[in-house]
Amino acid sequence: VGSCLCDSGYYADSSTSCIACPVGSISKQVGSTACEACPEGRYISEVGSTQCDNCETGSYANSPGMENCTNCRAGFTTLFPGAINKEDCICPEGYLLRLDGSACDPCPAGMTCPMGSELSNLYNLAGYDAKIGDSEVGPVLQAGYMSLASEPERVFSCLDD
Repeated sequence: VGSCLCDSGYYADSSTSCIACPVGSISKQVGSTACEACPEGRYISEVGSTQCDNCETGSYANSPGMENCTNCRAGFTTLFPGAINKEDCICPEGYLLRLDGSACDPCPAGMTCPMGSELSNLYNLAGYDAKIGDSEVGPVLQAGYMSLASEPERVFSCLDD
């Protein structure tokens, strides 16, 4: 008497029936006896799947076995697909994180704000203790502009001689 093996994406239960792996889990091989949960940063929303997908840029999956990824707050993104933590959500290029961490604001004129810029880092450079996030990235003054240590977010255009 021959035996049958379940296709990949399915597993054999104790009654030898083949059952589709539930959402959030996969089986890669023919003949699996169990499904494995998608790891953090990955998800699958279809039953009977053979591979997990990376969360798209701007979202994250912070626990194994996710059916969907969680989107970053409005105005935030991630550096890469497959992010695993809410803390991976940062301000996009051209924006900087407010001191209270609540939102990303457009970069002030006369400054360049790389992805992940935080206003607190500008204050830290000026000698204040304003650290609120995990990033070391801050806005940078462009050539021809200046700011004062007492008001680092106020930008002044230098006069040409």
